Amino acid sequence: MPAKAGIGARPGSDLTQIKAAIRGPVYPASGLVQEVAMTGLVDNWFNYVVLAEVLLFMGVLGYVSIADALAGR
Repeated sequence: MPAKAGIGARPGSDLTQIKAAIRGPVYPASGLVQEVAMTGLVDNWFNYVVLAEVLLFMGVLGYVSIADALAGR
């Protein structure tokens, strides 16, 4: 008789095996990935990327407005 799926599902039950198959194999992160995650460098790096994008966009707008001013528009 198969185990009931639910809160009391046993480790060997069908539901647990199906969940594991959907999730796929879990690979351990390499040492470098773990170190970067621990330092929080990823968060800071993402903030710098967003800042760079904003500055780049502002710079493009600035160049366009300067070009318009020089052209007498």
